Amino acid sequence: MSRCTSPRARPTAPATTGSSPPAPPPAASEWPTDAARRPLLQGPSGIVRGFAPLALVKGEGGTVDLRLAFNPLASSIPAADEATLAAEEQARREEQRAEDPSGGRSQTTAEAEAAAEGDE
Repeated sequence: MSRCTSPRARPTAPATTGSSPPAPPPAASEWPTDAARRPLLQGPSGIVRGFAPLALVKGEGGTVDLRLAFNPLASSIPAADEATLAAEEQARREEQRAEDPSGGRSQTTAEAEAAAEGDE
């Protein structure tokens, strides 16, 4: 029979028998009481749930739908014609030219190209 000599495997100390500290008094009830120690009414605590009636059944085959109906939030959008698409593209190009007159090129590149073409 082999014996474990690992420093981690140590025998546990035997349980002590002697006087133990007195047990704490029972916890006070969590439920509130009045002066006569009668429980007071409390509202529910926990998950709030809501219910909505879906239908009212009035005998056999007679039901009333109680769901609220609403129209779709979006309406159908007509397809754009060629003239509208061309006008949008032209407006986009004009907006880009107004924001960046160099056409996306750096100022030094624009100057170098102008000098090469003999504009300056």
